[in-house]
Amino acid sequence: LYNILKHNNFTKITYFFEKYKIIKSCFFYFFIFILFYFILFIFLFFISLLTNKIIIYLFNESKKLNTTVLYIYIHLYSFIYLCLHA
Repeated sequence: LYNILKHNNFTKITYFFEKYKIIKSCFFYFFIFILFYFILFIFLFFISLLTNKIIIYLFNESKKLNTTVLYIYIHLYSFIYLCLHA
């Protein structure tokens, strides 16, 4: 009887630790998921600021540049911007 009770308590304890480990790993992966998307959001925010600055710069330099070159540059940067935000 003592051995049976001992074994039963042991399985309960191991079950509790397995459950705790599963919960801990879920929280860990959730935290990594949130952190990854936060870093991605910051990266995309700075990339969008950079592309906006480049497009404004190209509009300002349009007097010096050829208009076809400017058109190609604006479409290229808008395509990169859309790809990054997709």
